[in-house]
Amino acid sequence: MSNDNNKAKEMTKILFSSITKPIGIESDDLTGNSICEHIYPFIMKYDPLAIRTQYDHWPLDLIAANITAPSTVLHWPTYKQLQRELMKKDYDYLAIPVTTATFERAENMSEFARKIKPSIKIIYGGYPPEIGSADEMLIGEGISRIRKLLGEKTQNTSPIKHPLFPVEHYVAGFKITDTSGVILEKVGCNGNCDFCTTASYHPTPKILLNEKEMIDLFREYLDYGIYRFIVFNDDYLKYKERNLRIYRTLHNIGSLEERTQALTQITCFSRMDSVQQYDPIQLLEIGYNQIWIGVEDFSNIHSKNDYSKINDFIETMKDHGIMLILSSFIGSPTQKKEDCIETINKVIKLGAYGNQYTILTPFPHTRISNTLEITENRYKYFDGLHLVFRHPHLSKDELEEILVDAQKRDYFELGSSIMRAIDVKLRAYHNFKTSNVPIIKERMRETKETLEKSLAILSLAGHIHPNPEIKERIKEIQSRIVEEVGTHSYKFLLKTGIYASFFADSIKKGLERKGITSKKQPTFSSKRYNM
Repeated sequence: MSNDNNKAKEMTKILFSSITKPIGIESDDLTGNSICEHIYPFIMKYDPLAIRTQYDHWPLDLIAANITAPSTVLHWPTYKQLQRELMKKDYDYLAIPVTTATFERAENMSEFARKIKPSIKIIYGGYPPEIGSADEMLIGEGISRIRKLLGEKTQNTSPIKHPLFPVEHYVAGFKITDTSGVILEKVGCNGNCDFCTTASYHPTPKILLNEKEMIDLFREYLDYGIYRFIVFNDDYLKYKERNLRIYRTLHNIGSLEERTQALTQITCFSRMDSVQQYDPIQLLEIGYNQIWIGVEDFSNIHSKNDYSKINDFIETMKDHGIMLILSSFIGSPTQKKEDCIETINKVIKLGAYGNQYTILTPFPHTRISNTLEITENRYKYFDGLHLVFRHPHLSKDELEEILVDAQKRDYFELGSSIMRAIDVKLRAYHNFKTSNVPIIKERMRETKETLEKSLAILSLAGHIHPNPEIKERIKEIQSRIVEEVGTHSYKFLLKTGIYASFFADSIKKGLERKGITSKKQPTFSSKRYNM
């Protein structure tokens, strides 16, 4: 390639943009379930004290940071903000991350962009169901795909540049806990689930960060005072020895003060059989705070789960302070109404911190999509909460009603997610508060502080919850906290109880008035790379 051609390629400009706002409300091209939160519409939709976190399209920044072409990344722009950016720079490409549920919005964005700049080329990445009106549909690991499209070196031997992605967590509009750092460690899944889009689109996983790069990224976050992490990897705990080496390196560096600072807490995704490789004490020491696993529909075809041991598994995790989110679905072609309800009953009985309920959805390009008759011709309804195929035993309305009832039952019967989280931490504190292992001792010190601070939010949770049994359970948890952490908490408990009682009604109304619902719009942000 000539120098002139190289120069032309280097000057190619690309605009990366998430789908435009508004989101989270019913519209012609999106359902109200397509929002900026990873778990809220599936897990805690009816919990007014659910933890709320804005999830941006961080892979766009990861790609932009690892190409030489000048680029800009927009997270959650309005159409006006997108228009302003398109007119500001002479962009050659507009790249949009797409899922089946957001495809129609992406198509409208493409039409909008071409009216402003007719020559612009559109790229769909992520999980698009089809190419639609785009010029390119890039499936697979994004960095190498974009490099190839732009004529850059696809096999770059230099380490991946992973920007820092800090995220905040809120309850009822108020920030809680500390900032978390997002880590994009792997793309793809080699699992054999016939309904899984990740396994269908990315069947050959690619590790983006090696051990040294992971350690360096952890250290960089720690230098910024961030010690909570959300790791994106479909089965992060699979490689036990690798994870243990990373942990040992992190917790054997520098002075005692630095090691205390490195008291990490990790949220990750994993398979049940991968988690079971570890001694639960190891998970506690490393700081696995929250693990998301798939229990699916409790059928025997999912060999990754030994359902005969799942009750003991979940109780063991609770005993060690590890919160589990269980991903499940209903509506398999073999299921009748009573089977769906039985699946839901099993999930609720397990009493996990969080439960994801969805309807089996044959997303395009998955193996299961080839075996079912698709009856829904609007992609926006492929959001995991609608029936989109011809079910032999259940109508669309019937199955969707069962799902909504499951989400409501989850909150009514199991209580607020805040209460469940505190209950898990209290169990761990009771079991390990006298431990002489330095790292566990330090974790219990932190847990004690968390429990003391939780009395106020528990009082509020009790006052606004509609189930008398949950109200009593919350009082029992508060009493146990006072007993475990010391009598000095008793006066604080009385104060917080009076406060919560006095303000409960106004707080209930304020939750909706402040917009702490799925209608809350995400915050816009933008960043330029090589500009």
